[in-house]
Amino acid sequence: MSNRTFGAGALRNGTAIKGDAVAVKQQREPDLPCRRCGIGEGRLCRALTRGVSQMSKECQFRQIPCAAAENEIIYSKNTPPGDIFAVCQGWALRFVELADGRRQNLAVLLPGDICVATLFEDELHFSVQAVTKLRITRFARADLTRRILSDAHTLEVYGKACAAQLRDVDERAVDLGRRSAEERVSRLILGIVDRLSGHRVLQNHPYAFPLLQRHIADLTGLTPVHVSRVMSEFRNAGLLRLTKRSLMITNLTGLEQIGRLN
Repeated sequence: MSNRTFGAGALRNGTAIKGDAVAVKQQREPDLPCRRCGIGEGRLCRALTRGVSQMSKECQFRQIPCAAAENEIIYSKNTPPGDIFAVCQGWALRFVELADGRRQNLAVLLPGDICVATLFEDELHFSVQAVTKLRITRFARADLTRRILSDAHTLEVYGKACAAQLRDVDERAVDLGRRSAEERVSRLILGIVDRLSGHRVLQNHPYAFPLLQRHIADLTGLTPVHVSRVMSEFRNAGLLRLTKRSLMITNLTGLEQIGRLN
């Protein structure tokens, strides 16, 4: 695993700086992926790039499309964020690693997600790692801040994104403090599939799911062995099918009942 990270000077004069401070590779493309992205209008990255070509020069912002390899560290704890990124393709994890190597995964980042907490933080309290091959778009912090504060719609979407992240943090605290292992795992799976499907979860439909048991363990506060046991119980009960990088929920009602979501 590489431990190269962005760092404070990752974006300077619209170009990536070479050296140990940079983890992802800048992709030279004639057109930014935002122009042809299918992410819904309610997402922050869509709100940020809405009407970019019609913006005044003062409201425009710099974007750099980049790529990261599987397991690449994108941002590291206790470093200045330098810039803000949106996930275009692939999956990533936001996490905290303790001094003794123990790790707590805080959130799964999917296409369309932006680490909203990094916009006004001078130093990161978490790290970010690619789970799969990753394509991201990097935004200059100053440009993005000006865009959000100058447009009422974008500010509203940003506020909703912050509220949603806070709600997820609260739910995760309840998971870790009060819910059983089965409840934690079922709620995690259903939450991710809900996001992937645009809040229209379909039974017997294959969804991309590249998370490994160790990822799920570090998201739910369990051991990989315990996660393996729970997933085996779910499969044997006919609730889901999980193959390499693919998940199918075969009994949506049953899985929701375990997670106490209905």
